Amino acid sequence: MDIAFRIDIKCACILIFLLLSTLLTSIDASIHIYQKQLFNEVGNAYLLPGGSEGLDASLSSDDSATDGRSFIWFENITFWRTQDAAYAHSEMEHSTGLIQVVIFEAADRNNIGGSAYGGQRSICCTPDLAKLEGWKQGEVIRIPSATEIDWPIVLNIQFSGNDLSTDKANAEVPIKKTGMYNLFFIVCDPKLKGTVMSGKTVWKNPDGYLPGRMAPLMKFCVHGSCLFVSQCTLVLAIRMRPVVLTAWVVTVGALKKTLSRLLILSVSMGYGVVRPTLGGLTSKVLLIGATYFVASELLDITEHVGTINDLSGRARLFLALPDAFLDAFLILWIFTSLSKTLEQLQAKRISVKLDLYRKF
Repeated sequence: MDIAFRIDIKCACILIFLLLSTLLTSIDASIHIYQKQLFNEVGNAYLLPGGSEGLDASLSSDDSATDGRSFIWFENITFWRTQDAAYAHSEMEHSTGLIQVVIFEAADRNNIGGSAYGGQRSICCTPDLAKLEGWKQGEVIRIPSATEIDWPIVLNIQFSGNDLSTDKANAEVPIKKTGMYNLFFIVCDPKLKGTVMSGKTVWKNPDGYLPGRMAPLMKFCVHGSCLFVSQCTLVLAIRMRPVVLTAWVVTVGALKKTLSRLLILSVSMGYGVVRPTLGGLTSKVLLIGATYFVASELLDITEHVGTINDLSGRARLFLALPDAFLDAFLILWIFTSLSKTLEQLQAKRISVKLDLYRKF
């Protein structure tokens, strides 16, 4: 099978995949699922991390609105304790075990837990802390946020009697402030050691279910996909060999090669790290970039638009040599500049940037 034909088939398949993916909407991106997960001992508490997501503030203050709202939704949350913990109580007892759900914004992370006399920090309230601060013994220590008195949010779930399990009613916590939110399920009672949990939480941003860490990249990915689709379309169209389309694709390719080399050269010179500007080297970098673009453009245009196979060896060499020479010159300049930048960083003892450049 012809190589170009195989490339066309590949582009066509990718193009179809991208078109289909735009028609299929996935809502599982920001759903955290828990399957019989065990609480782990941390300090004087037992913790189960429920998730961490970046959430934007709700665009609408109307809790009944379906769009433009941001929230954390709890669904089918069930806790199971051990038989020993359950059968230590009678059927008639009301509250026989407490589990607390804690939601806080990253800026309020120090508002969970406390310490007595400046000692080790405790998540759950100890007898000393109960006497000193008035917090309730056996529960999570919560200090109200300086900006929002209702935050961090603490929700209580109780075991009843000698039941082995308890459920949390499906509920929603609205998000009215943009930030990085953390969710923990916490047990302070040592008798509930070995408790497990199942269920799921749904973290929704105003624009949908895309996680907060990925949401800012959505526009970039959309534009990138559009560019890729257009390039694939052009490649498929070029099978007809129209001169204008071919010349356009070749020009874009030459421009991409030139920009990539200039960017690497600028970074190797320490632009933005060691020096704020390239100074007097700017004109030289632009000159070598423009020259390389012209040489690469001429070679590619001749190869794809013209008939390079009909050219003599000398003519072909005349077109290929400048491109190869400039490529070699740029590579040499990049490595030379990188070596000088490393020497400057070593002399200034900037270890973090030095490690970054060594990996680069």
